[in-house]
Amino acid sequence: MNNVLVLGTGLGSMVLAMRHKGYDPHFTLVDNDKVVLKWAIEFLDNKNVSSIDPICMDAGDFMEQNTKKYDLVFIDIFEGRSVPGFVSNVIFFEKCRDALTVEGHLAFNYIINDQDKWEGVKNICTIVFPSHRVINIGINRIVIV
Repeated sequence: MNNVLVLGTGLGSMVLAMRHKGYDPHFTLVDNDKVVLKWAIEFLDNKNVSSIDPICMDAGDFMEQNTKKYDLVFIDIFEGRSVPGFVSNVIFFEKCRDALTVEGHLAFNYIINDQDKWEGVKNICTIVFPSHRVINIGINRIVIV
């Protein structure tokens, strides 16, 4: 695994989790909050910071202009406990699918606040990613492609 795109940086937990498992790819971290990106880089304690490309930008806008391919796309975007509407639409998922290498994978973290909305998102995932699975962890659903 050489290139990982993280949409919704948090405090860099995806970077830490992958490094803990022995992976050290190049990370592109996209978040619309410059403070969150700054804290993530600080929290990562400058370990291999050269392999991290922080981008302060809305994830939807980033995907609209992205032309790179990634071995893993990880989507973990929330406003509070809600997933923004653009994250769960066909066009966004198609852009994420198109950003995958031939052998690439995608993981999408979704918090259920409304079962009907989740059913809609699940249907969209089935359209864009016919071969996917869902892992249930409490109110979270992790879609793996």
